[in-house]
Parts: sequence; structure tokens; C-alpha cells
Amino acid sequence: MKKTGFTCVKSVMTILLTSALIYLTICYPDVYQDTFKSCVTMVVTFYFSHQLSKRGEENDKTGN
Repeated sequence: MKKTGFTCVKSVMTILLTSALIYLTICYPDVYQDTFKSCVTMVVTFYFSHQLSKRGEENDKTGN
């Protein structure tokens, strides 16, 4: 798969935002712990659902 500019930006933003949330969670655990859990849950859910939809499309194209 060829990386486009948008894909690269999306990956960089995901890494930066995750790093910022980790930093805030370490520095202020009482305040950001629930926020970190919610954000990680949303990101993981998005990536897994995206991968499942890609697999479904690939299977439809190959006829499996």
C-alpha cells in the first residue's frame, strides 16, 4: 500500500496525541486517567473496525 500525505499526517497526529495523553496521565494521574482510558478505547475501536471493514472489502473483491 502506498503511503499518501494524509496517511502520514494521520499517523503522526495519532502518535503525538497519544504521547501527550501519556505525559498528562503520568503528571496528573487523578485528572487524566479516565480521559486517557476513553481516548485509547476510541482509537483502538476505530483502528480495529477499520481493519475489519478493509478485510470485508478485500473478501468481497476476491469472492471469498
